[in-house]
Amino acid sequence: MAEQTKPSRWIRFAFIGSVALNVLIIGAVIGAIISGVPQRRNFQPDMFMAYARALEPADRRAIGRQLFQDRDSMIIERRRQFAQMFSLLRDETFDAEAVRSLLMDQHAFATERQFVARELLLERLQQMTFDERQTFANRLQDIVNQRRRAN
Repeated sequence: MAEQTKPSRWIRFAFIGSVALNVLIIGAVIGAIISGVPQRRNFQPDMFMAYARALEPADRRAIGRQLFQDRDSMIIERRRQFAQMFSLLRDETFDAEAVRSLLMDQHAFATERQFVARELLLERLQQMTFDERQTFANRLQDIVNQRRRAN
C-alpha cells in the first residue's frame, strides 16, 4: 500500500487563507449592502460594492433584508462548516480531499449569495424610473472615477 504524504504546511495555510479571503469579501459586500460603505477617499470598492454604494440607502437596506431573510440558518450553516474545518485541521492525519470538499462547499455558498445579490440588484434596476436610473448611473460613475483618481 502506498504511503500517503502529508501536504506541506504552506498548502494548509493557503487553504485557510482562501477561506478567510472568501469570508472577508462576502462580509464586505454584505456590509456595503446593509449599512453602506464608509465615505473614505482612499477606499477601493470592488465591482459589486461600487453598485451597492451607488444605490439609495433605502434600496441598499431593502436588498440587504431580502438577501438575508434566512440569516439565522446561514449563520448556523457557516458555524457548522467552520466547526468541521477546525476538526479537519486538527486531525493528526490531514485529509486534503475532505478539506477541499468543504472549501468547495463554502465557495459554492458564497457564489450562490453573489448570484442572489446580483439578481436583487437587477430587479431593483428594472423597477427604477428613467430619472432614477440616470441618478444611479451618475453616482456609479462618480464612484468609479473616484477609484481611478485614488489609484
